[in-house]
Amino acid sequence: MYGNSVQLRRILAGLLVCGAVTLSSCVRAGSNGETAAEGDVMSADTLAGEPADSLEGTRRVHAHLVLEAGALAPGNLVDLAVIFEIEPGWHLYWRNPGDSGLPPTIDLTLPAGITAGQPRWPAPHRELDADIILDYVFEDRLVVLIPLNVADTTPLGDARIDADLSWLVCQEVCVPGERTVSATFPVTRDPVRPFIALGDQEAIMEAVDRMPTDQAPPGFEHTWKGDLLTLRVPGADGLTFYPYESDAYVYPTDAIEHGEVSTDHMELTYPASVRVLDEVAGVLEVRHAGSATFHEVRIPVDE
Repeated sequence: MYGNSVQLRRILAGLLVCGAVTLSSCVRAGSNGETAAEGDVMSADTLAGEPADSLEGTRRVHAHLVLEAGALAPGNLVDLAVIFEIEPGWHLYWRNPGDSGLPPTIDLTLPAGITAGQPRWPAPHRELDADIILDYVFEDRLVVLIPLNVADTTPLGDARIDADLSWLVCQEVCVPGERTVSATFPVTRDPVRPFIALGDQEAIMEAVDRMPTDQAPPGFEHTWKGDLLTLRVPGADGLTFYPYESDAYVYPTDAIEHGEVSTDHMELTYPASVRVLDEVAGVLEVRHAGSATFHEVRIPVDE
């Protein structure tokens, strides 16, 4: 049900779940496939006359910034954690939201000498609604890690980082929210012992545990037979595939039925339009003996 139909399915799904948002916003939510750093921001203006600080969606999510290291050390790379705390019963979306929703957006304002790399997202969870809508979501909290490159010439002292955030948070309806959060961190060449609140430490550790490695799982095999892609990890107890966003709306047509299995292999059917892609990519969750590992996989499309 993908190709042209996937866009229709996402639009219809967006209309179903976005009851609190205007029609134009729902359609956009159902068809968006951009990354968090590049995604289209759903501003408060989509709700007639509502100021940003009064939005229900803003009240449902709290966010703050945490530096994993104690300081910004010139000549080094350090991870900035953007932590979203989500009200119980509500959820945010992954970089590929699935059949409905929008990913959060993060727009950083950084001091001179500091640049940001690509955001790193933990693997999400599948949420299936009425057996026809498959979304990739986070409940309770979402931690996005952004690598900061601190140039050797960065001035010493204090550095303020601002993050303009926006999101779509959903329960039975979806509501947009936005917030600007700020934090000041020392820029120093001296060792600094990091002080991170216990709850933030736990949140970051949980996110890191679900961050995909760029190494394929041991023994990983993939084969194409026409438009059928088979993924196999010998010895695995189960697999889940989370496809990355696709501007061409090319996704497995049977992700609901076959995107999560309790065997060591899965078969995913793609539309013929998969031939326009150089590769299909996503995160493969591999379960074995009660634990799970997460791997970024990039699979060339056979011509």
